[in-house]
Amino acid sequence: MLGLKQCILLTAPINRTQSNKKMIKKLIHFAYFVKSTDWKKLRTQSTFVITTYHIPKSKLFMKMFLCAYKYGMSFHEYFYYGCYNKDNADIEKYASMSFVHDYEKKYNSKQFVDYLNDKLQFNEKYSDLVKRRWLNPQNAELEEIEKMIQGQSKIVLKRSKGTIGQDVLVLDLKGTSAKDLKEKCLLENFNLMEEFVEQHHELQSLSPNSLNTIRIMTHLNEDNSVDVLGAMLRMGITKKTDNFSTGGIAASIDISTGVVIRDAVSVDISLPPFSQHPVSNIKIVGFEIPYWQECLKMVEAAAVKYPYNKTVGWDIAVRENGPILIEGNHNWWAGIWQMTEGKGMKSFLLKYMK
Repeated sequence: MLGLKQCILLTAPINRTQSNKKMIKKLIHFAYFVKSTDWKKLRTQSTFVITTYHIPKSKLFMKMFLCAYKYGMSFHEYFYYGCYNKDNADIEKYASMSFVHDYEKKYNSKQFVDYLNDKLQFNEKYSDLVKRRWLNPQNAELEEIEKMIQGQSKIVLKRSKGTIGQDVLVLDLKGTSAKDLKEKCLLENFNLMEEFVEQHHELQSLSPNSLNTIRIMTHLNEDNSVDVLGAMLRMGITKKTDNFSTGGIAASIDISTGVVIRDAVSVDISLPPFSQHPVSNIKIVGFEIPYWQECLKMVEAAAVKYPYNKTVGWDIAVRENGPILIEGNHNWWAGIWQMTEGKGMKSFLLKYMK
């Protein structure tokens, strides 16, 4: 029988190996943060914080680097979550980029992730929930495109693997022929054409310049039950998309009622929370999502459809007659979730990482 000393000697190399692996992983993530950071944006963020809160520059950046290495938090997350004004106990409550990467990697299949990443595949696989007309204009005959745009005033063009709203164009069809459209799509590499969605009049009144979507994040359990992790209403301001990255704002939704429960926030940390929509002046807190129960049923149906991807952020639009599925995101970015909640949500995901 081995004594305590022998056990320690035997396990020491294992512990050192595990420790080295963790350190290497931290360094890899840190290097990724350095590479992926928008440095111009970071300078703007840091200047705002230094000026507003009178934090010494050296102290601000030292803590930022510490958060990146110790907690796996990207440099931008450090500013999004206000970590410069938080103690370590509060910072640890946030699901950092590194943590969420591990969570998503564990539950989403690399082999089947294009069911979500590629909008052409998504529309095909989830066609019963997409509930709108679409085609690939690069492969379609002119007659098919003509039929698609007949009687329409607008059309939506997308690059099927585009992200964060930067590969979406809402096109006014006045004076545009099917031939013009096809040539534009071939020239600018738009390979998805969808009918323009006329949203529910209440959402249109709230935020009139964009299609406003509801993001609902789900986790599919082994018994095929679906956990709803959180939900938010995403609204555009001046642009035609509601993405955070294109200047949109978002607000947390109470899952049980479908009512917005917090002021909206922006990715621009210099902007205060929005109690009213800046275009319509309609109050955001208390806004009730139309067809909320139907929205929940839709994401539950979507979540079990292809169980290879178990954690997805579903984007839903609501028409006058009910919800339609816009897209699914395997990397749904916990940042927007935690910013709209105004607190760290790591505890909601920890139970799945055991």
